[in-house]
Order: sequence, then C-alpha cells, then structure tokens
Amino acid sequence: MLRQDLGVGIGEDIPRSELEDRFLTLCGHAMLALPKVNQWITVASEPTQVDFLWRETRVIAETDGYRTHRTRQAFRRDRRRDRLLRLDGWDVARFTWEDVMDEPDHVTEVLQQLLLKRET
Repeated sequence: MLRQDLGVGIGEDIPRSELEDRFLTLCGHAMLALPKVNQWITVASEPTQVDFLWRETRVIAETDGYRTHRTRQAFRRDRRRDRLLRLDGWDVARFTWEDVMDEPDHVTEVLQQLLLKRET
C-alpha cells in the first residue's frame, strides 16, 4: 500500500544483486546521470522489468549474471525482449559481471555514447 501511495512499484529503485550495486557505483564514479533501477515498463503490451533505465534518453542497461541468465529459456527470453525494446525505440546494452568488474572503462564508454547519442 505504501509503495502504491508513493508511486513506486514492487521491487523498483532497489538494486537486487551485488552486480547491480557495482554497476550503479560505476555509473556514479563515471559521473553519468544515475539511472532508475529495476523499473517496470510496458513494451508491445507486455510489462517487463528492466535493470537500469534512463527514460528521457530511452536507454536501458541490463546486467546479466550467469546464475539468473544461464538457461536456454532465459537466453531466448532476453533476446526476444531486446528485439521488442528496440522496435519500441529503446537502446539496450547488456553487461556481464566481467564487463563491470574487469572492463569498467568499456562499460562507461558504451553508456556515455548511448546517452549522448540520444541527447542530441
């Protein structure tokens, strides 16, 4: 009830994993606009929760840990959702644990380029 009164959906604005925490920290250190976390959006009449959302620039970042994305069903579901998001005008970037931990400069460069592309 309180979340509804505040306009917050269940599970929104709360990182759900260490990977999501580290991704947010990386965004802060790179001085990127901080995204909304675990937001629900509707695409092709299907509600879906995305990890990181920059609504104004229509950019979404997904952090994919092996534990939750290792099955064929998850792999297929993620690709289908990415296609629907792109058709709806969203830029989607997926990052792994290794990307965030071992290649933070690459992650921030990709995000900066996506965010800048949409600002102009």
